[in-house]
Amino acid sequence: MNKKFLIVIFSIVFILPFLIISCSDVPGSLGDDLLTDQSVKADVLIDSMHSKDGTSVLHSSLGSTYSILVGRNTELEAVALIKFAPALAALKERLLQGKIVIDTALVTLTRTYILGSETAAFDYEAFPVLNSWTSTDINVDSLSKLQLGSTNIITQRVGDDTVSSRFHIDKNKVIDWMKVAADTSIALKNYGFMIKPTAGTKKILGFEGITTSYTSPPSLYIVYHDADSNGVNRSLTSYSDADVHTVGLFDSTKYASENIILLQNGVIRDGRYWFDYNLLPKNIVIHYCSLTLTKKKDSPYNFTGSPDYISDIKAYYLSDSASMSVNTSYSGTFSITDDNYTADITSIAATFAAEKKNFNIGIFSSSRYIGADAIAFYSSKATNIAQRPRLKIVYSKRSN
Repeated sequence: MNKKFLIVIFSIVFILPFLIISCSDVPGSLGDDLLTDQSVKADVLIDSMHSKDGTSVLHSSLGSTYSILVGRNTELEAVALIKFAPALAALKERLLQGKIVIDTALVTLTRTYILGSETAAFDYEAFPVLNSWTSTDINVDSLSKLQLGSTNIITQRVGDDTVSSRFHIDKNKVIDWMKVAADTSIALKNYGFMIKPTAGTKKILGFEGITTSYTSPPSLYIVYHDADSNGVNRSLTSYSDADVHTVGLFDSTKYASENIILLQNGVIRDGRYWFDYNLLPKNIVIHYCSLTLTKKKDSPYNFTGSPDYISDIKAYYLSDSASMSVNTSYSGTFSITDDNYTADITSIAATFAAEKKNFNIGIFSSSRYIGADAIAFYSSKATNIAQRPRLKIVYSKRSN
């Protein structure tokens, strides 16, 4: 038995003429290929006035992420903070007396990620940090509050960064860190150092940080001897005591002029989509709802690294648009066909409709804290109507 369904397709455009189409009785199989019964009249509405979209920025700390990033490209710059606290408690007195001599101080960062060409230029410098920080309080905003020493403490870079990035570090600075670890009451302080890409750098690399997910966090290999021991060398390896990175756009407002919905990892930019619930008829049952976004291929803000951290994108019921807090019980995963990304958001739409609330949908990269990948979608201001976000709702009137 056929049943009358109203099919509403919302794009952010103008009103098209009404069409005569129909739909299957089976809610789970609803789709364009089933809308063929010409005996059932349905309404098709294209709305340009009550749907909105945009991009939100979450200035969050990345201290708990899998990796730390260093590098830059035409739009982004990533810097990292690392702190080592090499401890030799048994040699405290010899350290404080200045009797311990460093022969080698080699830092190793194990590579996990690349954004850009393998052959692109990559170099960096390291500067001592002069004030306190923690991995949980550093983000792209608070980074500017850190004071840095003026001297690059890297004395020599080693290798080609293909598997790992290694560099020798100032031995006197390492002695200071060892003294602080041995006796925190002394005037010396250890706030670690910041790694900054040089101006000629053309790619971003990721390295293992201190998390349970990886087994090779930043390490400092030290070879030392006691000045009175006739040159007998000993060694120790110190692992990162704290590390974090930030990713920032050189021009944080430039992308806004492109009229795009921008998802960006690291910087953490998320998308928002809003639809006026009052446009729907009263007393309805929603059987199916989808949201389709079209990728803007020519945008300079499309970045895909290796591994790819931007392909898995989800839509969520947005419970607080200010903080971008979501209810993960209601979600949809975007599938990709050419440049179109479509998510089944039936559970989200049905929940908002039941609550009689405007649809407030968050669009997130599933790996938003990892890497620096980004993707740009056309917004509701796109000149080409077919490229604008499209909300499609299939519903029926309740019988009572």
